[in-house]
Amino acid sequence: MGKLVIIFILLIVLVTVTILFSARENVDRMPEMIIKNELTEQVKRIGTYALTYAVKQVTAYSVPLSGGSFTQKFDHFRVFEGAIDSLKYTINASQDSVIIRAYTYCRISGHEIYHESETLMSYAPKLVTPNGVTDAITAAGKVAVKGSAAVKGGIVENATFYFKEIFGYTKAEMEAGATHLYIDPENNIIPIDNITWVNFIDNDDFQITETSWEGGGILIVNGDMKITGGHFVGIIWVIGNLRVDGNPIIEGAVFVEGETDITTTVIGDPLIMYDSDAVSSTYLLLLASAFDLLTWYE
Repeated sequence: MGKLVIIFILLIVLVTVTILFSARENVDRMPEMIIKNELTEQVKRIGTYALTYAVKQVTAYSVPLSGGSFTQKFDHFRVFEGAIDSLKYTINASQDSVIIRAYTYCRISGHEIYHESETLMSYAPKLVTPNGVTDAITAAGKVAVKGSAAVKGGIVENATFYFKEIFGYTKAEMEAGATHLYIDPENNIIPIDNITWVNFIDNDDFQITETSWEGGGILIVNGDMKITGGHFVGIIWVIGNLRVDGNPIIEGAVFVEGETDITTTVIGDPLIMYDSDAVSSTYLLLLASAFDLLTWYE
């Protein structure tokens, strides 16, 4: 009986010692586990940053899309606690696709981890040209020009024109791909550049009133618009009615769909001037909408 008690006690001691050593080992490993977890999270963030940077390179046409593969190598492209080592672009011109692989690494407290992330983009450029944009103002109704207002370039009244024919995209596609999407924006909202789409829920119209305001690109206003100041370069498309007053300057082209007999009123001392260069430059913005992200692996 005494031997059984001794054996039982020894077993308890052995189990206790094993548990203590296991606990001590886990405690000792905790900092290393925390570092590894942090490394994993950080390197994924770096991979996301790298892919985002590469996508912008492609959509800005800084990467040739003629086919083949090439690699960008970096010496000191620091991101968070690591860096981007290289970016590899594989362009399949026949299938209009671009595969981007980002090779990144992260170092924390003497520990290092390497990572590869990937994205697949489709590239379907629509070769839209501004051939149908030749006048300063094109309106579905009448255009009233009064006072000292100056319109340099053609004015086309009671015109029939279609959004997709002008831009190569439907309104839904343009809204979905807009750089800026505003709902009930305050007056003189900025930025308005690249492709800007304005919608309304509570407000009645979109107003630009400050003389110092500047904007450009393609501006689509899904409602009425009033411009009494500022300087805009590009194309303005108003789905409602347009009133231009005061002393604003618009260089490029204006389209007004309108819902009344007189859809466009230009009074005061503004200048609306057709500018073929300003119009052509906006069509370069439409090419960026031709890219779609199909897959994204971090």
